[in-house]
Amino acid sequence: MKVTSSSLGTPDGILLTGLFGSSPNTTTEPWQAVRRSGHLLALARPERNSLAEILKFYRALRPAGRAFRRAVTLASSSPAWSLLPTQSQPGTGFISKFETATHRTVTGILFGNPTQTHRRAILRATRPGHPVWLVKAAFSPAATTAVRREIAFLRQASPAIPSLPEITWEFDSPEVTAFATTEIHGTPVRDPDHHLPATIRLLEALTRFDEPLPLSSSSEWPEIHQSLIDTPPEVLNRLANLPVARCHGHGDFAVWNLLIDPRTHSVRAVDWEWGNPTAIAGFDLIHLFCQHAAMVGKLSEGPLIARTLKSLSAPPARDYLHACGWPTPQPALATYAACLNPIFRRPTTVTHLLA
Repeated sequence: MKVTSSSLGTPDGILLTGLFGSSPNTTTEPWQAVRRSGHLLALARPERNSLAEILKFYRALRPAGRAFRRAVTLASSSPAWSLLPTQSQPGTGFISKFETATHRTVTGILFGNPTQTHRRAILRATRPGHPVWLVKAAFSPAATTAVRREIAFLRQASPAIPSLPEITWEFDSPEVTAFATTEIHGTPVRDPDHHLPATIRLLEALTRFDEPLPLSSSSEWPEIHQSLIDTPPEVLNRLANLPVARCHGHGDFAVWNLLIDPRTHSVRAVDWEWGNPTAIAGFDLIHLFCQHAAMVGKLSEGPLIARTLKSLSAPPARDYLHACGWPTPQPALATYAACLNPIFRRPTTVTHLLA
């Protein structure tokens, strides 16, 4: 794919121009390319296993996506790896400057979800004798805002939460915002119910159980109140005064952002773009089950609620929610739905859970 005048405003064009530059008169070099759904998914140096290494971070939701990743991974590790398609890119953009400044080599680039308007690029950067870095880089206003928000959260929360990724390098300019962490090893969580005990241990480490505050004191309360305006006053008042713990919330606590450490079997969360140090405890766990039922299971509203409540009623989940201050899973799910989840479109769905 060449970056032409017609593609410069597209997510692919914005990312490629930022990463490689756009001067047509510079020396170019080949990169192996993988496309999916009409968009660029990954680029890698044309060396054996380079695509396999970067595609480890492509956490496809559905079987077709996982099968596609496995096929490309096998091809990049086989004798036929040199036959994979390549495209030439100039060398005057962010990657060239990054490699010069850090003495590291970018071996692969993951472009992420092609359905997002503004995508970030994940770079895998190596240096002999040093840990591998993963670099997240943004080149558009919306993407830059998200990356800056993640940097600020990690800086603030890392001293208190050992499991968070540690920032090893960062860069901010009008053209690009980027930061690096050491590579986190792990296999993706596929079934949130199967890995529930380890997931609860992570959430417990992020939660401040000894500092419950009335729900009405949270930043989310105005939206909760507005969504539940037709709820009987006595129910709404009881909810407002419910003491609930606060936590370092992830904001997109979903299977595609959770990794299982192969050595310790513990769960770690990545991609903290929506991190919130004063989040309502319990919402991340609810989000995990809701998103899995909606995005992976493709369930409609009624079955989604039933499936989520079943998972939240399992002893580890139920006990965690209770420790956070939720008497039962139903008000926790209703409150979460009222302010955070567009899956629940009908107001009666939420108020029914509070009955």
